[in-house]
Formats: sequence, structure tokens, C-alpha cells
Amino acid sequence: MIIRGNHRAYAGADTGILAFIRDESGRRDLSGMGDITVSAQLAHGKEVASFPATGDEEGRLSFTVTNEAIQRGMSPGVYALRAVADGEVIYTANLEVV
Repeated sequence: MIIRGNHRAYAGADTGILAFIRDESGRRDLSGMGDITVSAQLAHGKEVASFPATGDEEGRLSFTVTNEAIQRGMSPGVYALRAVADGEVIYTANLEVV
């Protein structure tokens, strides 16, 4: 089961995001996973930005929503986030850009 998160990013600055990934047995070890990518999508599924992410053995997933990405195509509003590692969706969230 994936628990959906909620995050906020601010236009005019880079915003660091931290989420804790858990599964049925507790914190999920993300250290052995390959590349982790977080994509920001519009409601109909079109990807507007993607961000590299890192994970650790304690289940911490971290990435930065850059001001450059916001200026390039993310107007204020709500976006769907999906973190994918090794072809598996490991986290979903809402991202509000203000």
C-alpha cells in the first residue's frame, strides 16, 4: 500500500522535499534501488517536470523542486507526483505550487 503525501513548493526558490516511505513491515529500505525519479504531472497525466531523487536505508526519499522547473512550466496549482525506482511506483503525492 502506498500512502499519498502532500507537499508545497514556492515559486521564486528551490524547495527541498522529504518523504518517508513505508511498507507493511515498516520503513522501506531505498538504499539498494537504482535511479529514483520523481515526475510532476497535470491532472490528465501529462508530465511537466521531473526531478532526480535519493533514498536511504531509513526510507527517506528526498528531492528538490527547482525554481527553474517552476518557471519553465509549472504555474501555480496542484500537480500529481510519482516517484519511480526500478520500474516500480514507490510514492505518490500532491504538490501545490504557490
